[in-house]
Order: sequence, then C-alpha cells, then structure tokens
Amino acid sequence: MAQTLGCTRRSRFAGGAIATTPISPFISAFLITFAILLAAVVVTTLLAKDSEQIVLSDPFAVYTDIFPSQPTKLDSLLARGFHCGLDSLPPVAYQPKRCERSVQTGAIASIILFIWDNRIVRLNFVPREGVLAIGDLAALWGRPDFQVSWRWIRLEWPELHITGYSWSETGQFSYFQSVTQVSFG
Repeated sequence: MAQTLGCTRRSRFAGGAIATTPISPFISAFLITFAILLAAVVVTTLLAKDSEQIVLSDPFAVYTDIFPSQPTKLDSLLARGFHCGLDSLPPVAYQPKRCERSVQTGAIASIILFIWDNRIVRLNFVPREGVLAIGDLAALWGRPDFQVSWRWIRLEWPELHITGYSWSETGQFSYFQSVTQVSFG
C-alpha cells in the first residue's frame, strides 16, 4: 500500500487541475511553418531597408575639373600637388606633358594626367589595392566590354571613352576582382 506524505497536488488556478489536450501534428506543423515564414519576411524586410541606404559613390566625381578635353594650366596643377614633366615615351614630334600626383586618402592612390597644347588629353587613376572592384565600375557605368589577354583583363566603356584594367592570377573574369587602373580619354 502506497503511503502519501501529506502533500496534495493543487493547481494555482481556482478550478483545480489544468486540462491539457494534445495539439494535433497538423496544427503543430502549420504553426512552425508560419513562424519560419514570418521570421523570413521580417529578416528580408530588415535587410532590404539596410540595403536601400547603401549608395555607391563615384570616386572620380571629385576630379571632374581635370577630365580630358578641358583646358588647364601647369601652374594650377602644380598648386594642386601634381609633379609635371615631358613624357619620354612618344617621339619628339609629339611630346605631351605628364603630370602625376599621389593621393593620401580615399579610393584613389595616384592620378596621372597627359596634357597636350594646354588641354588634358588623358587621365589615369590608379586605385588603392582591393578598394575598387570591376562590379563597382559596372554599377556606375553599366556592363563593360572586356578582353582577356593572358592574365590581364581590359574593360571598356566605348561610349564613355573609359578603359579599365584588372589582373587575374587565373585569367578568369569576375566582377569581384580589383581594378588596377581606370583611364578617361
């Protein structure tokens, strides 16, 4: 014969024992599926709100005053920190001035200008390593035409007169690859 120790089980509720009925497997599956879908919608909405705030800035916009076909004076370029000299590559009949400047901060590491008859004819940007990807340029100017030559990748936006270069260890093209140079003109 079992003996009780004087304890009686009582519910905290006034009615005595709590009635429990098992939930059917169908209702359990429905509630779990609904909770997962609700969580997915909430997470997607939060991520979409965060991505709306991402604005790609044009790292070249601050240099529009030195884009090709604009007149320039060497004095103003020297005042902006450029170092200028004659370009040694072309023959004597065509000797443009080459001006170069290192940039301490930002996405651009150095700028190279080619000037002929006091007019900028070409502008080269060398981005910092790993800062500017091919996809960033495609987001700014659209899908480029590209040519792969061994490990060099040449990107072109012919309508805009823009050329970019990238290096690939595998010789494969990817929008995530870093850009090594961007040329205007």
